[in-house]
Amino acid sequence: VEHFGATSYEDPEIVAFLDRITVEGDPGIPALGAAVEVRTRDGTVRAASVVTPKGHPTSPASREELAAKVRRMAPARMARQSVDELIERVRRIENEPSLDRILELVRV
Repeated sequence: VEHFGATSYEDPEIVAFLDRITVEGDPGIPALGAAVEVRTRDGTVRAASVVTPKGHPTSPASREELAAKVRRMAPARMARQSVDELIERVRRIENEPSLDRILELVRV
């Protein structure tokens, strides 16, 4: 998350890198899809594409993938202990007497 902060775009190395990027639309790629092609200095080309992103109903994320994403993203706003509690409470949400504690954990 910190990679998207305003100071990242002031870094001369990042600015120089951004100057070498070309973004092009491709009408052949579905609305939720994406494709990327990287050409290295030695001419090597690497390419990848997806038709639907992870987390879409046709490409669902596993519980482990979702928990890993929360552990990666939430510490920017929450204490690690709260992140772990949130994950555990959501995993057993059917046993929660109310959503009050979960909502309290995610309130920023």
